[in-house]
Amino acid sequence: MRWLMRRAADGRGIYKELVCFGRERRDVIARVLQAVRELGSLGAGSLSTRTERSSP
Repeated sequence: MRWLMRRAADGRGIYKELVCFGRERRDVIARVLQAVRELGSLGAGSLSTRTERSSP
C-alpha cells in the first residue's frame, strides 16, 4: 500500500491530474474543507455557488 501512496504523492499514474489540481487549485480545496467543517458531510451539489444551469 505504501507504493501506491508514494505514486499518488509523486503524481504518477492515475493520480497525475488529481495532484496537478491539488497544487494549482489550493483555493478551491480550502473552500471545500471550510464548508465541510462548517456544515458536515456534503454532496458536491451542496457546494455549488452557481446561480444558473449550463445548457445541455
